[in-house]
Amino acid sequence: MINSVFEVILDGNIPFILSKIGGTPSWAFVCNGISLLIYVFLYFLVDIKRYSTRWGNLFRFAGRNSLTTYLAPDVIYFVCWGWGISFFYKQTSSQLLAIGGSMIWAFLMLGFAWLLTRMHIRLKL
Repeated sequence: MINSVFEVILDGNIPFILSKIGGTPSWAFVCNGISLLIYVFLYFLVDIKRYSTRWGNLFRFAGRNSLTTYLAPDVIYFVCWGWGISFFYKQTSSQLLAIGGSMIWAFLMLGFAWLLTRMHIRLKL
């Protein structure tokens, strides 16, 4: 059952509308399903198998400075677009480049959160 669902999704023959921009319920369910699978996997690793959580320190500064980490990419995008700098991974020709670039961007934002925390720059509500 699960294999057939993944095959249908990966094959591209999805029998329902899957639109992030349209905010369809099917998109919400897919995102929630992926999040649930990641949560179960992390629960299994950390709580059941007692795997070391030192790798979680990577996210520590982003968690302590979450509002700044959340808003920083938008500010950086705005400044770069104002100066005419384009991002190489923001294109539609290569999905692998887009996914890889997004992951690199996410880790750069984690480093930026670390830098802002070290400089004592925080946004608070």
